[in-house]
Amino acid sequence: MKNTPKRRPHRNRRGLFLGAVIGAVVGYFAGRALGNPAMGIVLGMVAGSALLYRVNPGRGTDPDAAAPRGRTQSAWRARGTCHPHGARDKIGFVPSWQEQPPLPATWQRCDHRILPLWWERLCAQAGEQSAALYAAGLFTEDRRRPIAQWFNPAFNAALLVAPEASPEWPVQRFGIFYAPPDTGVVRIHSAPHEWNPRQPRTSPTEKEAFLAAIAEAERFLQVEMDFV
Repeated sequence: MKNTPKRRPHRNRRGLFLGAVIGAVVGYFAGRALGNPAMGIVLGMVAGSALLYRVNPGRGTDPDAAAPRGRTQSAWRARGTCHPHGARDKIGFVPSWQEQPPLPATWQRCDHRILPLWWERLCAQAGEQSAALYAAGLFTEDRRRPIAQWFNPAFNAALLVAPEASPEWPVQRFGIFYAPPDTGVVRIHSAPHEWNPRQPRTSPTEKEAFLAAIAEAERFLQVEMDFV
């Protein structure tokens, strides 16, 4: 004799909320007639939720109705594969780093040296003495590495990721600096991209902090270009 699979009871999450609302309204009026509206609301919410939670929501609205037995749609997405029946999931799983759009073509990566415009703008903005002390002398002598730098010749703007802490500090940090179109220098306030040189293998390492700072700088460029 062939054993028929046991039918799984419906789980209508929308009905759970809807039943609570409808039950509370009905329970209020029923409880009011009996002299205790508060108790009527509570009992109505419980009864309404329990009733509508088991109502079949229909194949189109049940998130797990189209999934193969034993696998929900969320399980298919977690495995990084396409759901065989769900049209919404046909593109499969896409890693978050691939979702970030590419930088505008006008921004060019140039890491060989710090551009002269940083020093020129700092001197014009705060004076030569203050510029020499800015970011532990980062722009006075081009010696700190690694750096990541972008330049936009169309707007005469630049963005820089570079170590901003003094070399003798026990904790080092990457800063993000922005030179807006034509004039000025601004330090971008971001998460502290730090590492400990005395513990080079402890996370975050220098490489991890550097890559995190680059990712944040590229996100900043994406947003900034919407306003330029």
